[in-house]
Amino acid sequence: MNRILAACTFFLCCCLFPFGAVPLSITARPPSFDLYCAPRSVRTFVLEVNNTNENRELELKLSVESLSFDPDGNINFRTLEKDPEGVASWIQLPVTRVKLAPQEDREIPLRLRVPPKIPTGGYYAAVIVEPAQDTAAPRTGLNVSVRLASIVRITVRGQDPLRKDARVASVEQITGPVDPEELTEAEVQGIRGKVAEAFPNTNGLFFIAKVENTGNIHVETEGSILVRTGERRRAGMAKFAAERGIVYPGSSRLFVAHFPYFLAEGDYIAEVRLGYGGARPLIQKFPFTIRVARDGTDESGDIFSPLEIIPKEIELSAVPGAFRTQKVLVFNRLREDLALSVSARGALREWIQFVQPVVPIKEAQEKNIIFRVRVPRSAEPGDYAGMLVLEDAAAGIREEIPAVITLHSRTR
Repeated sequence: MNRILAACTFFLCCCLFPFGAVPLSITARPPSFDLYCAPRSVRTFVLEVNNTNENRELELKLSVESLSFDPDGNINFRTLEKDPEGVASWIQLPVTRVKLAPQEDREIPLRLRVPPKIPTGGYYAAVIVEPAQDTAAPRTGLNVSVRLASIVRITVRGQDPLRKDARVASVEQITGPVDPEELTEAEVQGIRGKVAEAFPNTNGLFFIAKVENTGNIHVETEGSILVRTGERRRAGMAKFAAERGIVYPGSSRLFVAHFPYFLAEGDYIAEVRLGYGGARPLIQKFPFTIRVARDGTDESGDIFSPLEIIPKEIELSAVPGAFRTQKVLVFNRLREDLALSVSARGALREWIQFVQPVVPIKEAQEKNIIFRVRVPRSAEPGDYAGMLVLEDAAAGIREEIPAVITLHSRTR
């Protein structure tokens, strides 16, 4: 299974159907169990399954599979047939099939028997709930495939101590936005895929920390990243995104922090700080540089434009005779002051007036450029395109912002 499943304690795979068809709907609660045991101990825990369909009876199949995790964070499910001595053999089901009426809940008691002489550490399995057989969806004839898993995390306390050990294996920084639709298959499984999953099409800087679990028990990780300038001045802080950042023994996980603040050109140090339940938090420092090219950015996004402009494109809807006041936020990444001449070109040239024809922006500062749009009453409905031009000829800076105004007919 993929990295996404490794990061979750609950997953659902189901087919979606066209033409308004409704797929099967079942739930299993809780999504995970945390059990603390000694060797030879016996524990009982309860799984609740629910048929949430309003008018369909379902027969469900229950099973238990062992879980293992590879160094890249991928999760592997192993059936009893493939791994008869695995953790799944510790868990006994009272039934393997159950029929549920529409909207019926059922509690399923499960029994855990921990074998003797089991070393201290974490052991993992999943209780699988799925339809007893594929069922044709209404109006389509397509087969529905629904598979739910509730993760069972077993902490065995034997003679040896539990070891909560982890380390930050690497820290990387990339620039957004990352479009999920443009990723290659290899990129989907890597850092860019992780960013696209957590923050699709989001502008800004992203810091990705890879945490490896070197202990014998799973750890829950959360934390933040603090960015300072080369002079040690604070530039901003962001939290790593993870609802419950569990990292399993012998495995790893990528944590992504979105840093939404503007940074001017220069050298910086990012300090990663992650708590995981150990004696001390994980701390890793990552130096990086913001480079600016006056003639634009390179294809990799590692070199920034001198101006950060939000929005990068302007789209407005209006009617003939409309009057609007708009603004564009501009951040000066350079370590020098700028005096930007602002103007409009194309079909919008006569429609747009700037409050200030020359806008001064100090180094490493931001400013709103305000302009007014006056649409002539005689203008016909349609799309009118042009450009907003920001230029400091002395500094060699020129940026163009595409603008489109769509005119609609006045309603009577």
